[in-house]
Parts: sequence; structure tokens; C-alpha cells
Amino acid sequence: FIVTEQKGPMMKHGRVLLALLTVLVLRSLRLRAFAGNFPLRDQGSLHSGGSHTRLRDGQASSHPNGAMEFGTELELPKNSDVSKKNWPIQWTNSLLLRSFLAIALLALLIALETNFGSLYGLDVALVAFGVGRLSVLPRKSTKAEVSQEDWLEDVTMQTHVAAALYALTDAGVFDALSDSEGSGMEAAELARRCKIKQVGELQRLLLLLSSCGIVQCDRVRSGVATCHRFKHSQRSQELRVGGSARIFTLVHLSPDQVRPWWRIGEALSTEDSGLSPFRLEHGLGPFEFYRDHEHSKAAANYNLLMRQLGTDTQLGSNGRSYAQIIASLPLWAELADSSPPQSSLAPLVVDLGGGTGHVLAAVLKSNPCWSGVLFDQPHVVQENQLDPVLVGELSDRFSAVGGDFFAEGTLPERPNVFMLKWVLHDWDDMRCCKILQNLRKAATFSGTPCNTRLLIIEELRQEPNTADIDMWVVYGGRERTIIEHTQLLSRAGFLVSRVTPLPKETGLVAIEAELADYMP
Repeated sequence: FIVTEQKGPMMKHGRVLLALLTVLVLRSLRLRAFAGNFPLRDQGSLHSGGSHTRLRDGQASSHPNGAMEFGTELELPKNSDVSKKNWPIQWTNSLLLRSFLAIALLALLIALETNFGSLYGLDVALVAFGVGRLSVLPRKSTKAEVSQEDWLEDVTMQTHVAAALYALTDAGVFDALSDSEGSGMEAAELARRCKIKQVGELQRLLLLLSSCGIVQCDRVRSGVATCHRFKHSQRSQELRVGGSARIFTLVHLSPDQVRPWWRIGEALSTEDSGLSPFRLEHGLGPFEFYRDHEHSKAAANYNLLMRQLGTDTQLGSNGRSYAQIIASLPLWAELADSSPPQSSLAPLVVDLGGGTGHVLAAVLKSNPCWSGVLFDQPHVVQENQLDPVLVGELSDRFSAVGGDFFAEGTLPERPNVFMLKWVLHDWDDMRCCKILQNLRKAATFSGTPCNTRLLIIEELRQEPNTADIDMWVVYGGRERTIIEHTQLLSRAGFLVSRVTPLPKETGLVAIEAELADYMP
């Protein structure tokens, strides 16, 4: 109708109708942009109850865009969200969109007019209005556009979630929680089973964890009231007794290990490089701390975690443990081939700081004629004397010795292999050199270096990460690169002979070294 009316008073009415139609179309575009391009900020965080919690991998969501049904609200972008770094691209894209709209509006007006030159003020205003409306259309936000307040809130929320996760794991909430196939449980029932007094606060904590995908939450209406029923997710199932994430959570998120992080500022100001934040907080290093609290729940959890790392953790498609992977290194086959058949000269392996001794046991099981010595702190050795794995079939080839590898003359002498697993990263360079120098002395007979090999199992530091900082905060140590390991060994008189990457899922390497001045 508008296009066919070329003259008369209907022409003005047609332009008015076109203006109103443009307003409605642009309004629709704006709403569609908000609904389609902004399901959640960053497609990985949700706005619920005024807090932002990042979704790690979308497991907590039933929507393809990563959004969650419960408590989800759309968050509109702010002018301050525009990143200075990306403004040229953003401005150019916005200019192109505005130009296309202006061309489209002009084309419609040309169709209405018999002469392009007879545009009235209403036509010009209409074009300007269209350009102005498009300039406020929202854009899909990116991580680079997250404002300073938003990223700081995300970091803060991660600490809150970690504290809630530890508290509910320690209280046994995940052990009492129903499986995901059931109808779920209300907070009141969970509180009764776990002897928790604050029911309302428990529900609020569970809602926080549900926003992160750690537990599932169903909202059930009963009349005018709404109740929340909680169920297990794949993540929370691993937090039950026997789950792979439970002991890790109870150790690394415990107050004993978290509080030292808030002493970092003091540790940076001290001149003593060996004074870690953990020692500042507790007055002891972690090994002394857990030894003095050996009957506490914290010490039991720590020792269980160390055991899991060596024996229980199954890795990769083959389901092998760390102990089995280390026992299959080519070093052992080469040592077996080069050893004489006489049992009196069978290889001797010394596992320094071997903890539970299960890695050494795996090596001895693969080589029936060999013998081994577990060397660790006296209280650790005493705890493992009754381990059925070590006192059973290996009892005649296995011995445990308590001592201090920082003290000279305490290490077993002239073994075929000194093995150190996750030992050097516990200490700074000065203390590592002291350990290695003592190893060198133990591998020397009457001043002559022996053919003793050194096997080091460590994680290589590819780039700075939280694991590396954690080694400093808790232990006063550090993760190292292969170059740093080579330099450290060289200072102590060792020469790196081979580096063998272990399966990728372990994140570890096996570093073999020998005495630099050994002459075969």
C-alpha cells in the first residue's frame, strides 16, 4: 500500500507508517540480539543471585549454549565492557552494520519517491534514527570484554566455592546425597543425616555448588511453595568415600594448606629463602607438621593421598598406576641385562623418600632376584613395617631404613640405582644440592666413583602454573624445567644420560643421571 501510493496526502502518511515500522523492526532486532547473543556472559558464566560462577566444561548445563535453567538471568552489556585492545575491530563492525541499515532505508525511500531529490526532513530523520538505533545494538561479549569488576568477582567466587566444597566434603554431605537417578533430597534431610544444624545455610551452599555443576538441583513446586531437591552429578560422585577427588579435596582445600596462601606477602618480605608461607603459618614444614599431628584427621588424609598417588590412581586406557608405569621403564631391563646371574651380586635399588614403598615393591616384583631398600623418615618407615604388600612375598628382599638424607653418612652405600620420586620438587636448590651431594658420596668407594645410576621422577615445569606456586607455598620447593634439572645435577657432580617422558596422562618424566667422573 505504501509503495503504490506515489502522490497526495497518503505519501506523508506512508512515510510515517514506514518510520513506525522501522522502529518495530529495530526493536525486534535488539530483543533478538539480547536473547540470541547473550544467553550468559562469556558463554561460560551465569548470573544467579548477584554472583558469577564460571562453568568449567558445560557438564552442569542441559542447554547447548552452556546456560543453566535454575537462577539464570540475562546480563546486558555495559559501555565500560568494551576492551581498549579490540576497539578498532568492534568499531569497524558497528560501522558496517550501520551503513547497511542506512542503505536499506534509503532504498525503501527511493521506492516511495518519484524523485530522489524530493526527500523531506522526515526521510532524513528516519535514516538518522535507524543509524542511531543500530549503534546501541548489543554485541556478543568475549573474555577480553569482561570488565575489571567481573574478573575480580570471578576470582573471589572461586575461593568461596573451594571453601564450600571442602566443608561439605568434610561433613559427609556427598556421602549422604542420593544418586542422580533418584528424586533427590532436600537440605533438611541431608542436614539430619550429617548432623548439621544450619539447614538454611546448607541449602544455600548446595545452591552455590549446583551453579558450578558440582551437584544437581531440581526445583519442585508444591502449591505456592518451591522446594529444592539435590542429586549427585558426575563430579560430586567422586567426592564420596572411595572417590578419586575426595582425598585431594580434603588435603589441598583444607585450612591447613589454604591458610598459608594468605601469608605469601610476609614470605616475600623475608630474606630467608627457605621460609615458606606454610612454615610461617604453622611454625613447621609440612613433613614435620603431619608427623607431629600423626593421629589427626589431616595427617591421615595426607598419608592416604600419598598412597593413592603411588598405588591406587589408575591412569589412561590401560588402567596402570604410577607404580606400574615407573616399574616398566627401560632402565630396569637394561640393568637386568647387564647384571651377572649370581644372586649375591643381584642389583640393589634404594628408594629415597619412598613413602609407602609401593613403587619399589612394583620394581622388585618385576625382577625376582633383586633387593631393595626403602629409605625415609623413621616414623614413615615404622608405619609401613606392617604393610602386607611389603612383608609378604618381598619380605626376604625388602628392608626399610629410617634416616635423614640431609645428614652425611646415613644413606645406603653403592647401590645400583638411587630412585627419587617427587622428592626434589619439595626443596629449594640449596637443599636439593645437599641431597644430591650426599648421594654422590654414598655412590663412591674409597674415593672412586661407582657405577651408580640416579633415577629422578618429576613433573617438568612447562610454564608457571598453580602447581609450581603450590610447591613453594607449602613445601618451599619448586617445579623445574629439564634445563634447571640438568644444571642442578651438574652442580652436584652428576651428568644427565637420558630423559624419558612417561605417558602423557601422568605429566611426568624420568630423568636418568650418572656420576660425571665415573670411568667404566
